[in-house]
Amino acid sequence: MSEINFDGIEEEEYALRQLHYWLRYESLSVLGGGAAFWIPYGLIVAILGILAALFAPYMLWRLWTARWYKSIVVFVVLVVFPFVAFRFIPIEDTLAKYLVMSVPLVNFYIYTWVLRLVLGEHLEQARLLRQVQRGHRPDPLPWT
Repeated sequence: MSEINFDGIEEEEYALRQLHYWLRYESLSVLGGGAAFWIPYGLIVAILGILAALFAPYMLWRLWTARWYKSIVVFVVLVVFPFVAFRFIPIEDTLAKYLVMSVPLVNFYIYTWVLRLVLGEHLEQARLLRQVQRGHRPDPLPWT
């Protein structure tokens, strides 16, 4: 968990709120994997790959704006490095190569799911800390 710094909080928090908003919709694209029972698997993987390729630059930009550099490094290690490394692994079997090449895509969707949870927790803690600093009693959480 990163420490919450209130210097320049508006820009960082705005970037994190925008990213959290879009991560909620990005996580719904994983449901497309369930369509593999009715639609050819290759088509589903291609669509999920295109969605990931379109969303990743936006996500990285928002993380950079919020100065969450560790999250960017984790993304590079979990997604970018395997994507590049698996290009150089010679695999003769077509099915095995297809499965190995889908590892970065699976890692991407796991990463976005975990990031959404971490962002939600971080934003909630920032909101509570702001209320305490202003001298207000924090609003009760919806589940208490």
